[in-house]
Amino acid sequence: MNIGIDIDDTITQTFEYSYPLSKEYTKKYCNRDSKNIEDLASVNHYYLKIINDWNTEEELDFWDKNYKRIIQNVKIKEDAKRVIDKLREDGAKIYLITARMKTESFDAYEETRKWLKINEVEYDELIIDAVNKNQIAKNKNIDIFIDDSFENCMSVANEGIKTFIIETEINKGLENENINRVYSWNEIYEKLKV
Repeated sequence: MNIGIDIDDTITQTFEYSYPLSKEYTKKYCNRDSKNIEDLASVNHYYLKIINDWNTEEELDFWDKNYKRIIQNVKIKEDAKRVIDKLREDGAKIYLITARMKTESFDAYEETRKWLKINEVEYDELIIDAVNKNQIAKNKNIDIFIDDSFENCMSVANEGIKTFIIETEINKGLENENINRVYSWNEIYEKLKV
C-alpha cells in the first residue's frame, strides 16, 4: 500500500506555532490586529493570509521573516510518528507530499529532511513543491491520501483515491462524501486496519 501524507498541520502542529507569530507580525509590521479565528467561517488552507488580512507583499514578508523558524521548530502531532512507524511495519510505503517550497535563501527540502530525522519520522520519499497533489498522488500510485487541506483532499479524492482529512481549526465544517474525516492519528490507523 502506498500512503501519501501531507506534513504541515497533518503531521505537524504548524498552525499552533505559526498563528501566534502571524499575530505578532501583523501587530508589529502592519499596525493592526488579526481577526479572531472563532469569527471566521472555515477558510480552508490559506488561513494566515485571511486571518491577518495580509496583502501579497505582507504575506511574502511574513514568510521571508519566519519560514525557516517555523519549519525548524514546529512540533509533531500526537501519535503521528508512532502510527507512521506502524504503517511502515505493516508494509506501507510512505510518501510525504508537501507544498513547502525551496526559495533563494532557504532549502525547504533539506530543512524538512533534517526535521524529519530529528523527530525520527521514517518515510520512503519526500516530495516538496507539491502544488498539484492529485497529479503526484496519481503518478506515485497512492492508495491512501491524508491531508488537512479540503481543497487538496477534494482534488485527490476526485482521482478515485481513498482520502482522509485530519480535522484542524481551518477545515471544520467542510464535508464531502468522498472524504473521510478523522480527528487523530490513532483513528487513522484504526480506519486503515479495517
